[in-house]
Amino acid sequence: MQPMPRGPVRDADEVRAEVVEATENLMIERGVRAVRLRDVIARSGVSNGQLYGVFASLDEAIMTVNAKTLRRLEKWLVRDAAQAQPVERLVAFARCYLAFAREETPLWRALFEYAPQEEGTMAADLRTDQARLFEYPAAPLAELYPDLGADGVLLRARTLFSAVHGVVTVSLESRYAGVSVERLEEELTGLVRAAIAGYLR
Repeated sequence: MQPMPRGPVRDADEVRAEVVEATENLMIERGVRAVRLRDVIARSGVSNGQLYGVFASLDEAIMTVNAKTLRRLEKWLVRDAAQAQPVERLVAFARCYLAFAREETPLWRALFEYAPQEEGTMAADLRTDQARLFEYPAAPLAELYPDLGADGVLLRARTLFSAVHGVVTVSLESRYAGVSVERLEEELTGLVRAAIAGYLR
């Protein structure tokens, strides 16, 4: 009997890249909560054994995609970080955050909708990366409030980030129907400036 022909041999890096790409595409198409392991296997063309050779679970593949998304988001947030005035850097942060969320909505949503099912180093690292988002408003806030202290600055950064995140989230849920992107940017700009003006009183 002739041996069955085998498919192309793929090394671990190639399998990993194909699984991550398939997972990411499914997250974009269906949302993170609808991604299933069997669909990732079918989309990527890898076998069960190959997938488990590079990831312990679907959870790890999704966390890998979320880590990639966070890195892209961070690149967006530093676009205008060189501006001299701290208030203008905060405005730029809010506008860039809105732009990224609109550009990559399903993957952006996954950052906040998906809770890792397994604890471990990868989950801890992802939470650390997510917490780093607060550092972007924290740096200019520290310049504005030098006497506030590290804990006070971080609390204020979380408050401002939460306000910006809330407006962005609501806007993507169509609760700002008929409002242009430009108008939303103006609202975010006004929100940031009003918050800073209130804090400086």
